[in-house]
Formats: sequence, C-alpha cells, structure tokens
Amino acid sequence: MNELASQCIHDHRNPLVKVNLPAQKLFYSSTADEDKSFINSYQDQLKAVLSHKRVERRCNRASVIWLPEKNLGKVDKVVKNLLKFFGFQNRDGIFLYPEEVLFLLETNRAEVTLNNSSLSIQDGYGILLATPNLNLVKYRVYKKLANLGYKVIRYENREKMNQKNRENTKKRKLSHSEDLEQEEATCSKKLNDGEVPQGDTKIRETSKAEEYIEKIFKEMREKAPRNISNNIEVVPDFCAYIPNKNEEIINIIIWDGDSKSIGLSNKPEIYALCSDDVSFYKFTNTETPVI
Repeated sequence: MNELASQCIHDHRNPLVKVNLPAQKLFYSSTADEDKSFINSYQDQLKAVLSHKRVERRCNRASVIWLPEKNLGKVDKVVKNLLKFFGFQNRDGIFLYPEEVLFLLETNRAEVTLNNSSLSIQDGYGILLATPNLNLVKYRVYKKLANLGYKVIRYENREKMNQKNRENTKKRKLSHSEDLEQEEATCSKKLNDGEVPQGDTKIRETSKAEEYIEKIFKEMREKAPRNISNNIEVVPDFCAYIPNKNEEIINIIIWDGDSKSIGLSNKPEIYALCSDDVSFYKFTNTETPVI
C-alpha cells in the first residue's frame, strides 16, 4: 500500500506533458534492425503512458445518493457542467436517472452512495441495471450517445414536459382566440348585411374566391390520387440533442434488427442496433402514389 501511495504521489507531481508518438501507423512488418528498435522504443513509451497512475481529486467528483424507493439518484454535491448534460431539477432537489448515475460512476465523475456506503462499478451495474425500464442494451446506447456529447433524456419524460407546455400555451391562447372569434363574427355579420365600408368593396369578392378555392381542394382530397406510406407507430426509447446548439431533437429507437419493426415516418428518428458495438441507422420514408 505504501508503495502504491508513493507511486501515485510521484506520478501526480510529475504528470505526462507530451507523448512522443509516430507520425504514421505501421501497417507492414519489417525485419530491419532499425525498424525493430523503433517499434520497441514506441512500445516502451506506450507502456509507460498506460502504467502512469492517474490521480483524481475527490472534490472534482459529484456526490450522488441512490434512492431505491424512487429509482433515482439525488445529487448531494454539484460539479461543473453537471446539469448541462445530466439530470433534472425540481423543488425537491437535483435528481439523476439510473443510466445517468451509472455513466457518471463509470467515468469517475460521481461518487454514488447507498446506505452510507460507496458503490463500486460492479455494484452499480448490478443495482442500477435492475431498475425498471433499463437494461444493458439501453445503457450501451445511452453511453454511446453521452460519449459523443449528446444530452439524452427518456422519451416519456419529454412527452410529459411537452404536455405541460401545450397546456400552458393553450391557456394563454384562450383569451386571444375568443377576441379573434368575436371580430370574425362581427365582420361576417357586416358582410351578410351588406354593411361594407366605402373603399373595402373587394372584401366580399375575396371571401367568395376563398370559398371557391376551398371547395376545389375539398373535392381534390376526396377524388384525386393520394399518397400512402407504410408508417408504423414506434415509441422511441430516448431523445437526444446537443446543448447550446440550434439543432432538432432526435428520437432514438433501439432496434432488434428485424425489418418489420421499422416505423418509417418524417420525424427525425435514428435506430440504434447493438451487437459488438452500437451502430446508428437512418431509414428514409418513401410514399407511393395510389390512384
């Protein structure tokens, strides 16, 4: 233990500033003595880099208390840029979902405690992956996106937020729509009674033209050829976006590789397929005209 502590202290006081790596990859083997010595020196440098002890300060890690009854992690100590990519905040505090807790624990960015005991990565996998709506496949997809710089949220949580926003917007528009309806009723009454002010004689003609055009489009929708598509309603698993960038939110659907389970739509949807690695696919919807 003393030897390990001494090595950690030494490596912390003497960090790696620059690593001399070859400019190009060596694709072909060589039997020349110069090439062999170069390869051996490169391997020695790589071994020294990998064996260098990396010391992380405990104060640089967030503190999270795992709450089994809520299946959430409550943040006890916040570090820089934590809320930018992880968690949500309400009146009770700052909380993290199980996949976020496991990712921060695995990347050494958070210390997770349960019953006043710190969790190891192995314990974290066993406890957090056993929570509802989370498994190893979902966590691999989340981990891949989080490492790419995306903020990933669960789809059902986004739907709840959108529902609240729609309700608030509807309340704000109620009074305004009532005023507009009253003005339209007044204008239509004047048109029917022939009370058109001088200088606005084209209002009646415009109204008749709009009715005529609307009638044409109605007949086209009923009789004209129409496009059909094989849309299948698929519920996404995650939503991902990059913070501080004006980009649309992407729906992430975990795909099992079966082509019949693909739901083609015009929404920004990405399919995640887990094998040895996590791959992402985009399928384009094609509409076929039917007469």
